[in-house]
Amino acid sequence: MRAFACAALEPGTGGLLLLGLDPAHAPAVAEACARVLEAVRGTPVPRLTLGAADRDEDLWLRTRPQRSGGVLSFVRGPGPLTGDSLVLVPDLARLSLAGMRAAVQTAGADVAVVEHAVVSRTWRPRALWLVCCGHEDARRLSPHLLDRFPLRLHAGPPTGPGRRRTESGGPFGGADPMDLLPPGWHAVLTGPPAARAALTEEAVDFAVERAGGAPGMRRALCLARTARALATLDGDPVAGPERISEALRLTGLPTSGLPPFAGALPATAGPPTATGPAGTGPEGGPRGGPSGTGGEQTGRSVREAAPGELLDAFPAPARPPTAYPEDDPDPLRAHAPLRPVWRHRPGPAGTAGRGPVVGIRAATDLRDLAWVATVVEAAKYRNVPGRRAARGAGDPLTVAATDLRGYARAPEPERLLVLLLDHTCRAGWDRRRALAPYLQWAYAERAGVCVVETGHRDAVDELRAESFLARGVLDPRVAAALHRAPGRATPLAHALVQADQALLRAFRSRRAGLVEAWLVVATDGRGNVPLTASVVGRAGPPAGRQGVDDALAAARDIGARERMRLRRTVLAPRVTPYAGLPAELADALGGVLDRPPGDRDGAQPAGEGATRAG
Repeated sequence: MRAFACAALEPGTGGLLLLGLDPAHAPAVAEACARVLEAVRGTPVPRLTLGAADRDEDLWLRTRPQRSGGVLSFVRGPGPLTGDSLVLVPDLARLSLAGMRAAVQTAGADVAVVEHAVVSRTWRPRALWLVCCGHEDARRLSPHLLDRFPLRLHAGPPTGPGRRRTESGGPFGGADPMDLLPPGWHAVLTGPPAARAALTEEAVDFAVERAGGAPGMRRALCLARTARALATLDGDPVAGPERISEALRLTGLPTSGLPPFAGALPATAGPPTATGPAGTGPEGGPRGGPSGTGGEQTGRSVREAAPGELLDAFPAPARPPTAYPEDDPDPLRAHAPLRPVWRHRPGPAGTAGRGPVVGIRAATDLRDLAWVATVVEAAKYRNVPGRRAARGAGDPLTVAATDLRGYARAPEPERLLVLLLDHTCRAGWDRRRALAPYLQWAYAERAGVCVVETGHRDAVDELRAESFLARGVLDPRVAAALHRAPGRATPLAHALVQADQALLRAFRSRRAGLVEAWLVVATDGRGNVPLTASVVGRAGPPAGRQGVDDALAAARDIGARERMRLRRTVLAPRVTPYAGLPAELADALGGVLDRPPGDRDGAQPAGEGATRAG
């Protein structure tokens, strides 16, 4: 509530980022923020909620009914983002591309310009953005987007000590949010506009120092504005360095490594240690990222990760959450998140409109209509005079073209990486470094990832392989799969069967279809569990070579599917016993045999050359 009051008095702040807030509590928190804004502005504040289905037409255009001479018509004008509204984003990671670009353009900006269809306007944005995001999701967002929200608060993960209080009485424990403010602040918020406190030169220098080496001046300006608002709310005419320290405690800026100002208040307490899904699991990220992607550089040096560095961003131990994850060079962020995804088959018949449903929006054609939403929209205008006259006596409802609503769908990946990991052959080679080029390909192509695991200690059934499907390499499950401890059994045949089934589903049953797939088998070829034992779930007599023969037979089934746009690679270290098994497996798959860096003479095609290399 203190942060809401400071942001209401300082419109230039632009917005607030609440980290770790349960999306279910976002509407109640937004209502409390709106009450503070209404107290300061003295007028009702419009609310606007943005999500995954919002388009540019929804943000910058607004259609209003207008009656002239008894005729009802619709006029298009500036949209809701051009006004002084409260913009709520329950989950920043799921915000649409149009919403992210709107946030970059308007949040905290001194001036904004929109040229879209019939709208041409230049204005000073006064909309306050209230954005929620999880700690893990914030690490993968564009630094260009996170930079627009320098005022950040740790709302805590959805689990922890505060859950009992929030479940019983909402995010404010059942109390009136306005009662949580200091008593003297009500008169300043609801009274006539008070004179702003003046910042001393020492306070300005201290704010710049505490902002550290962050690109730009948004954090320093946020500190100065917050300190000035705190002084104004307390009735002080001057804001000194002690107000900057108080703002540090509120905003969560890191303060380690800098000497405290003499007489300053205690430094900001660190963020709470996350527990459960919000704070566990490794973070991913390249060091820097590709330069020149969508104008998302933030002033620091950016370089592409070398092949051996990509998986250095997948550490096994989890890190405590931070309020400014863009300062960490390690997390693997989404590739060009502010650019639209290029599609192999554009248009309504392509893959862009065939993914999972993420929302409802106005339809542009008759494909993929949302009938229930269309009927609800038509019912709103059923008594409009023009429609009532056009409707017959027996017609209960008339649906116009403007009532049509369609599904907003998230695009499905057009490429797929199937990664088969044999955890029993991890010793003696750096598998993470060897897998880096393939994961870099999936990262750059925004490909989906299917991971098939076999032979790890934590398996539910050591005689069977396990698999999961992720939307990309940024999924924490992919990073966790690279750190499994090896087990005893190697059901390689069952793993290859699962990989074959995943490829068949992707090419035949997937709604979007696939442009290309890549099967990477990281194994030494020594499978000691026959396929029958994996299917039955019970170990039989000594198998001998039966497990290897079953694996080769499953590999030949994959190699026989020539009509698939599939690349096949066997990644294997050089081993002394049974050195020819990886080459036999690559020959059966009809692919290539690859060796780890420093242990290979180059990838060789399957066949006689691959056999000799083995």
